[in-house]
Amino acid sequence: MVLVEPASTRLSILDRIAGAVLLLEALLGVVVTVGYVLYAVLTDVGDLYYWGAAIVAGIMTAGIGLVVRGWLRRRRFANGAAFATQLLYGAAGVWFLGANLLIAVPLIAGAVIVAVAAMKRISSLARAQAQD
Repeated sequence: MVLVEPASTRLSILDRIAGAVLLLEALLGVVVTVGYVLYAVLTDVGDLYYWGAAIVAGIMTAGIGLVVRGWLRRRRFANGAAFATQLLYGAAGVWFLGANLLIAVPLIAGAVIVAVAAMKRISSLARAQAQD
């Protein structure tokens, strides 16, 4: 795999913060997945819906987990994936603006932080390739 930076270089502060945000998003995904599973097990109404939602949330959480792992290991694939997932989290945050600011603001702030960090990594990769 191609590294964004040399392996000896430590993660920048922005990369560490973005990694922490991605990790929190993955943990949130685990909570949502477990919630859907519990709801599907404990209720009789809409069983198939909640099982389907649990499966989709689980798949998304596994994907975010891979992105977190790749991000912390400076893998190239994680840049685009991190940016793309932040479009989803940012859109969810904007949707929550009218309902709950305690959910909306952290989602939007986290999405902006990770998106900026991903774009910074992508631009540094492009500069490094241009110099070669």
